[in-house]
Amino acid sequence: MIIGWMASARQDQMDLPGKNGHSQTDEVTGAPASNLEWSELVSRAVGDLSRIIKAEVRLLELGLAGVVQAEMARLITAMVLGSLAICAGICLLAALVLFLHQWLMWWGSFGVTGGIVLLLVATLWVVLPRFNPPAEF
Repeated sequence: MIIGWMASARQDQMDLPGKNGHSQTDEVTGAPASNLEWSELVSRAVGDLSRIIKAEVRLLELGLAGVVQAEMARLITAMVLGSLAICAGICLLAALVLFLHQWLMWWGSFGVTGGIVLLLVATLWVVLPRFNPPAEF
């Protein structure tokens, strides 16, 4: 009997309006405001924060996907063109060696061709950094 009276008094107390005419229950869960604990509030805040971070990561992935695909296409194109250029360079060097062999022995043909290639590499080593300055961080 006493327990029933305490339960009904507690129910009456929960239904009474609190300060400013608002009820003393949580609007989201309907639980009495006095029963809300900090752990519930913190877990809600962490849950909201994790949802926000997940949404931002999804937006970042969508934005970066196009950029990564474009860079990969550019890289593959550069690799194919570079491979073709290397093959063409080897063919030109072989043609130069065979052309020089008409007047020189094989060792002389390879020596002249190697010297020309080294001169070309040294020239490019000096000239190219002027067109492509190092990146500043």
